[in-house]
Order: sequence, then structure tokens, then C-alpha cells
Amino acid sequence: MMKMIMLITAFTLTTAFAQPSAAGLGDTDGSKSVKDAEKLVCRSTPTTGSRMPHKVCKTQAQWDGEARAYQNDFERARGANLQSKSGS
Repeated sequence: MMKMIMLITAFTLTTAFAQPSAAGLGDTDGSKSVKDAEKLVCRSTPTTGSRMPHKVCKTQAQWDGEARAYQNDFERARGANLQSKSGS
């Protein structure tokens, strides 16, 4: 039992010190935001009639654009609803 604990401890310490530092990997030219926008992000979306979610992968820029489009549609519909209630 003691050998197992020592082995796990040694493995944990070895992997902890083997990780590269994030400071040395940073971009200095400011292209980080461009790389973040091009990064592929996968999300699980529910599918009607199925227990299994559907996996959708898009770039972060595409997800952000889709969220803006939904927000614009919501605001436009909300504005139309407020105008129709005030007109009657």
C-alpha cells in the first residue's frame, strides 16, 4: 500500500513540473484575439425526439455572430410587440 502511495505521489509531482509555463507561450504581437476567434468550439444542443444531444462545432466568431443575430431578432420582435400594444 505504501509503495502505491509513493508511486502516485511521484507521478503527480512529475507531471506537475512537466507542464510548460503559460507565460512563455504568449503572443507578443497582439494576434491572440484573432486566434481566439478562429478557435473551434463544440457545444451539445438538444434534439427534439431524441435523448442524445447533437454536437455542433463552430468557430468562436460564428457563435458570437449567431448570438448577436438572436439578440437583434429578440429586440426587433420586442419592439414590434411594444408598438402594437401602445397603438391599440
